[in-house]
Amino acid sequence: MSARTRKISRTALAAVAAPLALGAAVIGPASTAQAHDGAWSSSEWRDTSSCWCELPDEWDGTYFQKDKGGEAAKMRFYTAGDQLAGKVEFHPQGEKVYVYDTLANSDAWYVQVSWTDDNGRSKYAYIDPPSGGNYTYEDLSIPDGHTVTIKIFDDGWGDDHFRTIHGRA
Repeated sequence: MSARTRKISRTALAAVAAPLALGAAVIGPASTAQAHDGAWSSSEWRDTSSCWCELPDEWDGTYFQKDKGGEAAKMRFYTAGDQLAGKVEFHPQGEKVYVYDTLANSDAWYVQVSWTDDNGRSKYAYIDPPSGGNYTYEDLSIPDGHTVTIKIFDDGWGDDHFRTIHGRA
């Protein structure tokens, strides 16, 4: 299945799953404590309107280019043993989302990016996890000034929500 087909299929799945997710939110979220027992995360944001910003970490330096009205976002994930397991970054300049897997293990997470277009329609992108020790990114077309929501899941079906961060294009 091509990446384009996978995106379309997942977009269709999201359209069907959204009402179910709303119902689950009303009832209450399922516990994810077992899947993430002892795991933790760290989030940081930077207004990129007037700066060329850096948010370094133990994996590499992260630099965000100046982007008027933009807000960069970065989340790092750690194991229960305080080892960096991965990170997700939103870069407002160029609307790019980077997903890093910093451990060469069998664990992975999946990323859903959502925003609205200028006509108010919801848009989604899904980023498959990279293999251990690598990264991948998605170059998106998000209108300036729009909020970007990035949800991280522990499974490919979006059943096991782990964390959410927000940025601004």
